[in-house]
Amino acid sequence: MPLQGSARPLALGSWRPGIAENQSDFRHGSDQIVDCRMVKFRLPHCETRPNLVTSISWGGILMQKIVLAFWLLIAMSLPSCGQELDKGVFSPMSRSLNSTPHGYAIIPDPTGSAPTSMVERFEVRPGDCSETPGWSDCENDRERSELSAKKDRLGSSWWYGWSIFIPADYPIVYPTKTALGQFHQVGAQPAFMFQNHSGGLTIDRNFGRSTNTHQLITHEEMVGRWTTIEVYAEWGAEGTFRVYVNGDLEWVFIGTTAEADPYFKYGIYRSFLSRYLNHSGEAEVPTQVVLYSNVRQARSRVDLQSGYDDESLPESGYVRAKLWWE
Repeated sequence: MPLQGSARPLALGSWRPGIAENQSDFRHGSDQIVDCRMVKFRLPHCETRPNLVTSISWGGILMQKIVLAFWLLIAMSLPSCGQELDKGVFSPMSRSLNSTPHGYAIIPDPTGSAPTSMVERFEVRPGDCSETPGWSDCENDRERSELSAKKDRLGSSWWYGWSIFIPADYPIVYPTKTALGQFHQVGAQPAFMFQNHSGGLTIDRNFGRSTNTHQLITHEEMVGRWTTIEVYAEWGAEGTFRVYVNGDLEWVFIGTTAEADPYFKYGIYRSFLSRYLNHSGEAEVPTQVVLYSNVRQARSRVDLQSGYDDESLPESGYVRAKLWWE
């Protein structure tokens, strides 16, 4: 079962032989471990393929065909930077306010227990802030590495799903807020955020300030293991927002779920960095790394599972559900 994860909490240094030359390759996001065949965003080491025509200078049609076939075989074995993970309706996505090489990579599963063989690795280091026209993370006490999906429409309903892995050596930076997934709104504040807080995951109905919060899973239940989150959302003034954790319905909200077109973002987004610095006395907020697997959007819950590498699906259940309404 992909939901069970490893038998013991797994730290970043636990790496399967043959994937990286040493443990620090995973910890520090070395380009050596990125599989170019799975990377949507072009990286510096993903070389372009050789020019198969102009490099041939031999005379004779037969010789040209032989040489061309030879180079085609070689080219087919080279990494292709244009391929990407299957994310259902989510595809394609774009990076948000972070373009660092270490900030995002698609790598072979280092845990041995992810729902998919390839996983997404996010890393935020001190100083990883950027800006766009009209907004600056650097000037607003924030750092991040996220992917952003295209917007959905008010009045639409969707299923969303992802699995997340928090390693055993992941530092908690509370009272700085760390969001590990959010449903934002076009031209407005985030509607729902999945906050790390002092560990685990807490759902936060936000709209500019926390209005309804509920802890979905504790740090002890989550760290070092894969946790699967599923969301069913009906977007609008009379909407519904349901959150499932490892197959069980954990939280339900009925009321306003969106005031503008919503869109999903995930990765690591930390805000109010100065809170941690003032509280801890440290000079900087420590580096954080999180893994994601099988991030998908679909019309049905069953379709969320089509990204799994096997036929193990989360068990359905309606336990410990917390109901909120306006």
